[in-house]
Amino acid sequence: MASVAFIVLAVLASAPATDAEIASLRDRISAAPDDVELRIALDEALVAHKRYDEIVATWDEYIARNPEDGRAYLERGGTHTLRRDAAPALRDLDRACSLGQPRGCEGATQLRAMFAKRGIDPAGERRVRAPAAPAKPAKTERSWTSRIVVGVAVAFLVAGGGFVARALRRRRQTKPSTVGGPRARKAREEAAQGHLTSALELLRSTPDPELRWMHLSTLPSIAPDHARRLASAHPNDVAAQVLLSSALLQSGMQARGAAASEFTTREQFAAFEALSRSAVEVAERAAALAPDDPLPWLLQLQACYGLGRSVDEIRAILDEVTRRAPGHFDAHRIAAHLLSPKWFGDVDTLLEFARTTAASAPDGSDLPAIVLYAHFELFMSAAAKDDAAATAYVQRREVRDECRAAYARSLGHAAYRERPASAVARNHVCGWFYAAEMNELLAAELDKLGYAFTGSPWIHFGTDVRRVFADARIQAKLG
Repeated sequence: MASVAFIVLAVLASAPATDAEIASLRDRISAAPDDVELRIALDEALVAHKRYDEIVATWDEYIARNPEDGRAYLERGGTHTLRRDAAPALRDLDRACSLGQPRGCEGATQLRAMFAKRGIDPAGERRVRAPAAPAKPAKTERSWTSRIVVGVAVAFLVAGGGFVARALRRRRQTKPSTVGGPRARKAREEAAQGHLTSALELLRSTPDPELRWMHLSTLPSIAPDHARRLASAHPNDVAAQVLLSSALLQSGMQARGAAASEFTTREQFAAFEALSRSAVEVAERAAALAPDDPLPWLLQLQACYGLGRSVDEIRAILDEVTRRAPGHFDAHRIAAHLLSPKWFGDVDTLLEFARTTAASAPDGSDLPAIVLYAHFELFMSAAAKDDAAATAYVQRREVRDECRAAYARSLGHAAYRERPASAVARNHVCGWFYAAEMNELLAAELDKLGYAFTGSPWIHFGTDVRRVFADARIQAKLG
């Protein structure tokens, strides 16, 4: 009988699983009916053959035995989406969200936003009618509407096509992220199960503030109750307080959802603000415990999303971070995001900040790459509204020239020196090259990156980050 590892690899590879492999999986499930990974593997095998009824049946059986497993509702909701069954898809995504699955929250929010925009009552009809097929773009253009997707909502938006994360599961073999090394991966895997001891030890033992921030920001969503217990057990430990503040911020983002503000309720905004305030209170305690540590100030910078800080307040908090960690790339990236038109700034404010940051940075540092991130943000804003405008933006000569020049002063400079935290800037540089189809530079930087991918920027192209990253490697002809 084939091993589970062999079967999972066969499912993720380009060839669909055979009937024998599917039968082998069913045998293993019979022997271990509560093994969710086996169910997911069977799901992946069956979706390649469009055997959706069988997928729903296996999740029905599993959920009857494990009614509190949010992953199961997320997977079954994805299958309902592929079948274009609106009401059950939304019910499952809502249930996954309530059980701590952020992709469920994002998918449900996006579906509701789409339903409202199109005047669809998901409870009133079983299937969502597909929109008329759009005209095909010219060969030189790229359809970003079909590539920038959020969760399972894409299957309702584009009939039978598009950059569908679940469809990629049957076409591409992907690997987990190696960012931060084996200890960081172990901390992420254990944190996903609610165990925070390894994460706590990792933060405690990492003196470099940029690397420590990378470890913290690449952890999966942590339930605030788990983090509270840890912080209560270690009240004078800055790492424990930082983990709690981060968990509260993540929970706030999930409460708000990923939809545009017009599709976000007052209750969602109120929860977002309340959790952000709680996160700041914890971050302030951490700052008192370790006055020279930039991480508590970085968390306060992140809390600006939920608290609606002014441009001057954002800059003041960034100054507190850089006073403790000069040249911190991700602090400047977060500030740039906050100063973008999407949040509390505008185009001029964003570009002025990025250009000033780059101009004052030495050659061979990360910071000139903030210019690439600023243009990436403006591209994403355009893509959310108009596909043609987004394509035109990345093709503008002055934009591409400015990004090339900024790259040449940062990661592309002869004086650039690799360090563990280089992965953060490199991922965002690659995000721009991917969007702009600057494939030669994309290949060079992805080759240096290996599989040390982070959530941002790839999350902006689709919630299945592994599959988006795999697509970037394919675009760069790295396989």
